[in-house]
This record gives sequence, C-alpha cells and structure tokens, in this order.
Amino acid sequence: MVSRVTVRCPGCDQLITLRLSVGASEVQPFYYVCGKCNAATRGRLIAKPPDLKLELEAGEQIEGFHETEQIVTIDANLPARFDARNMWDPGGSPFIFLSMILGPKGADALNGRKTQFRHLVKGNWVDLKRLLRYYIDRNWTMFDKGLGKFLQETNVSRPWHRHDAIHKLLDIFTAPIWAQDIYPRMKAEWNSIFVPKGTYAERVISLSQDLSNDPEIIELQEHLFDCFTTYVEEHDAILPGFVAESLPEPLDQYGDLRVLRDDFPALRDVYIQVFETCHKALPVLVEMVNMAKRGAPDLYLHPSDIRRPPRTRSQFHKLTSNDKTKYLVELQVWSEGWAFCLDRHLRNRIGHRQVRHDLSTGTLSGTSDDPIPYTVFLAETHRLLYPILTVLNAIKIPLVCADMTADGGKVET
Repeated sequence: MVSRVTVRCPGCDQLITLRLSVGASEVQPFYYVCGKCNAATRGRLIAKPPDLKLELEAGEQIEGFHETEQIVTIDANLPARFDARNMWDPGGSPFIFLSMILGPKGADALNGRKTQFRHLVKGNWVDLKRLLRYYIDRNWTMFDKGLGKFLQETNVSRPWHRHDAIHKLLDIFTAPIWAQDIYPRMKAEWNSIFVPKGTYAERVISLSQDLSNDPEIIELQEHLFDCFTTYVEEHDAILPGFVAESLPEPLDQYGDLRVLRDDFPALRDVYIQVFETCHKALPVLVEMVNMAKRGAPDLYLHPSDIRRPPRTRSQFHKLTSNDKTKYLVELQVWSEGWAFCLDRHLRNRIGHRQVRHDLSTGTLSGTSDDPIPYTVFLAETHRLLYPILTVLNAIKIPLVCADMTADGGKVET
C-alpha cells in the first residue's frame, strides 16, 4: 500500500508529494530531501490500522490532494527508486519493482521470509534473550526450564546437549534471513576438521577440556551473544540490507536504489562491535586449528609476510586484525567468507568521526575516499549475522567435546 501525502518543505516552503509505502512496522522512520533547497526533513509514519499518522520534525502536512512539482517515493523497508513519480513508473511500487527483479514467486518468498523473521522476533525474542543469559551464567536449572518453551523434544539428559540446543535455536531463529549459504559452508568446513578419528583427536580433546575452563572463552561467548542481541534489536534498520543482499545483480545495476531512513549512528556501532569481537576470537580459533592440523596449539603456520611471528596466544593477540586473518589460510571457505563478511576497509572508513550519512545523496561520505551508497552499507551490515553465528558455532565445539568427555562418553561427530 502506498499513501500519498503533501508536505511543505520547512526551508523553502516548496510543496512536495510523498508516496509513502506502508510496511510491517508500526513505526517507520523516514526522511525526504527537498529537490529545491537540498535540505533533508525527517519524519515517522505511524501505522495503527485502520489509521495512519504522519509526524514531521519540521514543516507541515497539507491536507487534501495537490499537484506538486516534486514527488518522492519512500519505502523504509525496501531499497526503492525514490525518484518514481507514479505507480506506473519503474519503481513506482517498490514491491512490484522487486517482483520484476526476482519474479513474483521470488519476491513473495523473500517477503515471506522477512515476515517470518519479524514474527519470530515479536513472539520469541524476549524469551530467547533470557535463555541466552541463563546459558552464559550456566544457570542450568532455569536454562532447562526455558528451553522447553522452544524445543518440544527437549533432551538435556547429557550436559553437552545444552551447548547444542542453544546454537540450534539461533540457527532456527535466523535462518529465514540467510541471504546466502556462507554460514552453512563455513560451519561445515570447521566441523570437518574436528572429527573423532582425526590424527590428533586425543590432543584436541585435551585442548577442549582446557578451553572449556578458560575464562576467555566464556567472556568471548558473552560478547558474541551481545553482538547477536544488538543485531536482532536493530533488525528493522538492518532488514532492508537483507533485501539488497538478495538481489541477483550488484545494486548499481538497478539505478539509484535508496532506503530513505537514517540509522547510521546505531548501525556503525553494530558493525564495529561485531568486527572487533569476531577478530578477538581468532587467537583461540587458530589455536584449535593448530591442534587439529599439527598437534599443538602453538604450532602456527606462519604467512611469509608476518614480521614478528607469534609463538603464544598473548603474542597472537597483539597482531593487527588484518594479520590475524592471514592465519585462516588453511581454511579456504573461512578465509574467503571472513573477508567477504567483515570488510576491513569499510570498518576503517566508518570508524572516522567525520564520516556521516549524507541524506541528500544517500551515501556515506566525509573522507577523501569515494562515497559508499547507504544501501550497500546496509547489505554489508546484514552480512554480519554470518560471522556471529560461525564463531559461536566454532566455540561450541570444544565445549561439547569437553562435556562429552567429562560425561564418560565418546566424542561424537
């Protein structure tokens, strides 16, 4: 549904028609840019069926229908052609435009997956967030009780089942918005290393027992769950990136697609938080690879361009994020997926204080580098979900292994 309203620009008094798509969220923040004075005005569309209410930070809404020179198409949930003037123009309906790209079935399926995720968040997120807290606190009594709300066939007859169950829930919860298969492939590659009949299986088990009691592991898990929590709670701002990432061609092939909302300050924090947390996990993860591949956690396979090769975890911590990732060379899928999902250049760009979301151009600018379309940034931010899940799954392996061993059982695949 597209609602047409007329507003007056608070700067130059120009009348502007806003074609506002009504989405799934009750409150939809947006902005528009006056084509005459180039100033942006923010607003909110509040949808409480059957009523729609428009709130503007400045200017005013003009009652009735008016012919205006300026028309702006706004969708807070989909990348859209903001310059479309009528329904029959290309992009005049953002959803029909999406259907033209993906086909009707593809667009319906994508919309259905977004809707499914929103329903999961609305109906289950508060309980799941509480369960994550119980898990981190190792409050197994409350965890087991809370787990029953999610899994009908809950089986925690063995301690390691808890580690498996919580990560299974995270997969189920987020699977509707996986736009690519990066996470499943990274997960499969990691799991293939740690097999019961591996050359150094006994040593891997011993390391797992050590890691399961390592405070750094528990702290790392907690920080990753914090990243996951922040990601979910910013899902309204991030979901347009899911759509952008699902398009078959690069975004610039579809014209100037924009998401006319501004969540950059919050999403910049999300990006930096996830980037830094995932890189802090690399010392432990590389130790695990060293043990599985060469039989000792400190037997590193040093890239040739590392100036001071580390010999211990504490020395590895001192490497730059870029140098840490070079030690993933033995894991082809991880190496490629890590660079794809955690863009070091983007992280450094948005880390500069002067970088801002220029609403008039729909880009991130403020440095001498080329501006980054905000829609591209949203797609990059959406990808953060994959490394969060991947690293959590990787850390799960030694915890499961240690609990299986302590329970007197054999380590299973």
